Amino acid sequence: MSSIARIVAELITVIGMSMNSPAMVVSDPVIRQLDPADLQRRVCGKPCRVLAWYGPDGVIYIDNRVDPQRNIVAKGILLHELVHHVQREARGGNSRNCVEWLQRERQAYRIQAQWLFDNGIDASPLIWQVRTVRCNPDAFGKRSATETK
Repeated sequence: MSSIARIVAELITVIGMSMNSPAMVVSDPVIRQLDPADLQRRVCGKPCRVLAWYGPDGVIYIDNRVDPQRNIVAKGILLHELVHHVQREARGGNSRNCVEWLQRERQAYRIQAQWLFDNGIDASPLIWQVRTVRCNPDAFGKRSATETK
């Protein structure tokens, strides 16, 4: 088993424990490392602050400077994206609206922040992210009042 496969298996176990499903079985995620400019273009269409993204195609795209094998914060970034992989598998697809997307995103940030805290890393910036994350309802093709809260 490659070292990244071992890390993924370890983090999937962490996610299962966090979701009270320690015996969960999920398919192996597809992980693609990209140059920062390629990742930013794919996610934002222009330069932006993104290090990883779980795409609608079910692929984890990660900045090739992020090395979860050598850096604990980078491992936390991969953990966050793996939460989205588990969510997609458990719920049978991608988010259908902003309410669901926000719930998934907040759960991923909470699991990431708790794991970092448990590993001695100050996770307070992620706590801020949980509180301030916003959704673009236009990404789901329709807008409703409850989705903008």
